[in-house]
Amino acid sequence: IIAHIFTKTNGSLPIFGVGGVHDGPSAVEKMMAGASALQVVTGIRGEGTHMPGRTNKSILEFMDRQGVKNISELVGVEAHTYKVA
Repeated sequence: IIAHIFTKTNGSLPIFGVGGVHDGPSAVEKMMAGASALQVVTGIRGEGTHMPGRTNKSILEFMDRQGVKNISELVGVEAHTYKVA
């Protein structure tokens, strides 16, 4: 759904990724689909209060491995690969 909205609006709207963010990979996936902000309340409930810090660290490690300088470079880069049923 995130990628669909991102694609249909040409990335002109801020999209909040809500639900299912519990670690770095799930956060990166939502950002790459087009989310420019994430809600992590459920992730904190399930993983504990250390979850946001670990998630941020994981995102930074991913960015370093990929040579990404600014987190905004991740937003929407994979939106075209998702299909809405």
